[in-house]
Amino acid sequence: MATVKALIDFQVMRWTALPRLPETSGSKLVYAPSADPDKPLICCAWYEAPGTRNPSGWSLLHQCWIDGITHWMELPDPPK
Repeated sequence: MATVKALIDFQVMRWTALPRLPETSGSKLVYAPSADPDKPLICCAWYEAPGTRNPSGWSLLHQCWIDGITHWMELPDPPK
């Protein structure tokens, strides 16, 4: 039963389009389209919200993709 609930919870997650940004700092799932529409970048990135100690915006390993981020969503809860 827990597996079904997890699937339902995951299915209601929605992408949020920029320019709307997260209200809180933390890890977010991000999406950036590429030249090949079948191969977008979807990865985890760190977001530092304005007004925090180090408001740097988006940080991810693939720095060349930062300007290409178009959507983000909160990460699901970790497995129990």
